[in-house]
Amino acid sequence: MRPTRSLFAGFIAMILCACQSVSPPAGFDARGLAAEEAKFAAHSVRHGMQPAFVEFMAPGSVLLRPHPVDGREYMRTRPNPPILLDWKSALTVLAASGELGLSTGPWIRTPSADPKAAPSFGQFFSIWRKQADGAWRVEFDHGISHAGHDGMQEALRALDLPRASTPGGPVPEQEFIALAGSGGARAAHARFATSTTRSLREGRAPIVAQGAVRSDQDAENRYAWTPDRTVTSAAGDFAYVLGRWTLPGAATGGTGYYMRVWITEAGSWRLAADIVTPDP
Repeated sequence: MRPTRSLFAGFIAMILCACQSVSPPAGFDARGLAAEEAKFAAHSVRHGMQPAFVEFMAPGSVLLRPHPVDGREYMRTRPNPPILLDWKSALTVLAASGELGLSTGPWIRTPSADPKAAPSFGQFFSIWRKQADGAWRVEFDHGISHAGHDGMQEALRALDLPRASTPGGPVPEQEFIALAGSGGARAAHARFATSTTRSLREGRAPIVAQGAVRSDQDAENRYAWTPDRTVTSAAGDFAYVLGRWTLPGAATGGTGYYMRVWITEAGSWRLAADIVTPDP
């Protein structure tokens, strides 16, 4: 099923409502966001994945299954799977306005009936938003799986964005797309990524160093990118873009979704993290 206009309309209405009720943060930082993620994971370990997602997903949130669905309502109708799912933040980023942030890091999954069985590994990619009642809930959640990389011991990198002295201007998504079209995805990443940009691709451990990001993008050099939604923090220093990619001429396996998270550094937009996944 393709994304529906009604779902995205409801998603944007939820965002606009949340933005109107936000005030600047009081004692909350990117490490606090990691602590909220830890509460979410602990709820999953104690009670199961399904009740944890129902509890921590925001109303109108988005999961890709494989196309966008209302995350909270989708999980509400699903049985609790027979797994033990745990995870932790490796990177958190919080907007200076304190209402919007990114949390991403490793997950580990084992069968609940046999906790000693060989685990499965992967990475999650979540956008969090402060709700009108002050609670933090997940606005978007997606992820990848990969083999043989247990990142649960990875140290947290927590990034609090300073209030920008100069506005970042429009998010350079179209500039990224144009550069990717003319020079390839590696050129686009080289232009906007930093040495700490975190990229997720299905079947691979997280790509953190800029050089690795640039050398990993050969398969994406022919992608056509179509952004669906761009959401920006009240401070104008944090934004995410959710969209579709297609591989022209591909008979099968040539479509999927992506999200790029942009942040401002000294008044310029930089790529903080991205995730690119194929449709099943």
